[in-house]
Amino acid sequence: METLLIGLVFIALGAFVVLGASISLRRTRRLVAESALVQGEVVGLSERRGRRVMYPPVVRFMGPDGRAVEFIDEMSSNRPAYRVGEQVSVLYHRRDPGDARVASPYRLYAPALIFACFGALFAAIG
Repeated sequence: METLLIGLVFIALGAFVVLGASISLRRTRRLVAESALVQGEVVGLSERRGRRVMYPPVVRFMGPDGRAVEFIDEMSSNRPAYRVGEQVSVLYHRRDPGDARVASPYRLYAPALIFACFGALFAAIG
């Protein structure tokens, strides 16, 4: 009985995490559909301190009105993924250029893929 209950908990947890992957994928697809793609430049590296120091890129691009827009990307790494001066593709929301992110497949789809893998693993354990 206890084994069955643990199995059901893992299956439920797996389903919940796969649902999170689905929501993440849907948000990313909506962002891509509602956004414009432009070239930007890494103008700096920010520091986020926690257990380790993480380095999200600071990116600048020209908005639709010709003004420069600068943002700190949501994803960071413990080794800088970009160099200052490097050109990157940027997706920004057409109605809000401040809502932008670096447009690499990894940065856009990694969260959904990670959620899906963990959800499948939990469900398989269950």
